[in-house]
Amino acid sequence: MGDAAKIHPVLVVFALIAGEHSYGLVGALFAVPVASMIQTIFVYYRRRGFAAAAAPRVADPSRLEA
Repeated sequence: MGDAAKIHPVLVVFALIAGEHSYGLVGALFAVPVASMIQTIFVYYRRRGFAAAAAPRVADPSRLEA
């Protein structure tokens, strides 16, 4: 299931343990898809943050004084 969700096998094991501990069998069934969604959101915002930090900052010409 980790290959289909593209998450690390250790994360799959931790997600299954946490899901089963919190919500029993239903939690174990939904643990990997929920972990995959959380990972996807994290990666999206991490890449978005790095892209914003790497973008060159342009001075606002209306605020410059001659």
